[in-house]
Amino acid sequence: MEITPTTVNWAEWVQATHEQAAVQRARALAEPLSLAVTLEDCRPVSAQLGRLLSDGRRLNTWTVPQLLDSFFKSQDPDAPKQEPPRRTDFIR
Repeated sequence: MEITPTTVNWAEWVQATHEQAAVQRARALAEPLSLAVTLEDCRPVSAQLGRLLSDGRRLNTWTVPQLLDSFFKSQDPDAPKQEPPRRTDFIR
């Protein structure tokens, strides 16, 4: 008998499909990583693997001076509303 997915469990099906696609991409990265001779050869592949295995959440980081500046500006009724700059060099 053939199993047909229904809309009842579509979220689980999408999650399983996404996970299997990620596993296939990880397998594709395994070969270049196993053939690497130096750490420099490993770094780009490891970075790709890290992005693949991350949960996709993005973190906003602010320094303490940025947070304080933002807080004091938010308390000033005459100051324009503005968020401090965010670091984006580490975002996956």
